[in-house]
Amino acid sequence: LLQKCISERHVIGISVDPRLSPQSFAIYNTVGVRDNASFEHINKSHKNVFFTPDMACLMPPKKSSASGKKILISFRKDTPDNNYSSEYSEKIKSSLPLILNVLSVDKSDTVFYSQVDEDYKYNNELSLKILKETKVITVNKKSSSLPYPELFSDCEYVISNRLHVL
Repeated sequence: LLQKCISERHVIGISVDPRLSPQSFAIYNTVGVRDNASFEHINKSHKNVFFTPDMACLMPPKKSSASGKKILISFRKDTPDNNYSSEYSEKIKSSLPLILNVLSVDKSDTVFYSQVDEDYKYNNELSLKILKETKVITVNKKSSSLPYPELFSDCEYVISNRLHVL
């Protein structure tokens, strides 16, 4: 019944798991993908595929006049980019101390950030491993004004596998 009621279907701003058949997108009149790999995958069998970059990437960066010294770190433990591999999260745990060493950062200026609740536990684990203490910042999303400018303005480095954090 739903198939009969809807005359056209469009989807926009998606990334596609390469394990999905490109033919499964035949129900859409147009498909807007946000990455090149998805575009190549769907374009094999769909004539109306368009590249639609993620809106988070379209805002021009504002350069701060002052150089910060805080190091902000935020990671998601499991992501579709690594097929939800626990090996990936272990590599982060072992690589992050090496990265901080190469950057010669002062651990007292290092904080972890959990943008969403599901990332808190893993960032807490990383904080305990690297800093030997819990030093995880969260933001009260119910607040009328969100402190993102203050959160990022005094950062020298932001290290993350989270697009919206970067």
